[in-house]
Amino acid sequence: MESARGIRPDDKSDTAQQVRRVASYGDFDGIRFIARIGVEPPQNGYKAKNTLDQIITPDRTDWHAVEQVAKPGSAPTASTAPTAGKAEPAKIVKPSWAK
Repeated sequence: MESARGIRPDDKSDTAQQVRRVASYGDFDGIRFIARIGVEPPQNGYKAKNTLDQIITPDRTDWHAVEQVAKPGSAPTASTAPTAGKAEPAKIVKPSWAK
């Protein structure tokens, strides 16, 4: 939730703690966040597979705001409703370390 909601890991405020609360696994459905993906080599007859290596949070230089999209059929929330004058989120670009 920290990467998706722009909360620093060291933020202990009431607002940050409230944003971190999860009511169900459904809270993670469709959520967008910044992460570094790793690759686990093939082993025991299985092919190589992608792994979630790191979650990039706002305290990291690689982090930037990510647009959250409303789930189909749901009402817009504060994090998904368009706001006049709101800055556009940064476009996702391939990082320099990815080859």
